[in-house]
Amino acid sequence: MLINTRTIHNFFRICKNLIGCGVNDRDGLTDMTLLHYCCKAGAPGIGDAESAASFARQLLSLGAEPSLRSRWTNMNALHYAAYFDVPPLIRVVLQASQPGEVDATCSDFDFGTALHIAASNLCTSAVKCLLELGANPAFRVCDFLYGY
Repeated sequence: MLINTRTIHNFFRICKNLIGCGVNDRDGLTDMTLLHYCCKAGAPGIGDAESAASFARQLLSLGAEPSLRSRWTNMNALHYAAYFDVPPLIRVVLQASQPGEVDATCSDFDFGTALHIAASNLCTSAVKCLLELGANPAFRVCDFLYGY
């Protein structure tokens, strides 16, 4: 089931008015935002990637910030989309991200990039998508950590 933009806007208007929550608010247990959960929701076998990508576009149009990181995992939306092998969300998140964000590192994965995260989890669709979108295959973790 696809949720239309009007439904999302009404949902957030109600949430904001009734309980004061915003699009970038975080879950108290996981410290994840709605965009983070959306990236998980598109995972194969869990949800529908295209519906999740559509929902992510709507969240981003409402001001969701793709660079926010969970304080628990230090992962941003791109890292979650790569970890859960969701290419449609990788594309949506990178379209809304700052240049160079494709190679943002994550301390919970030994300062690897989304490409490292996807490859280490055998997420071949995510790896292919990230390479097509400019991820640096020559980026080495030791380059970032040690400068060599």
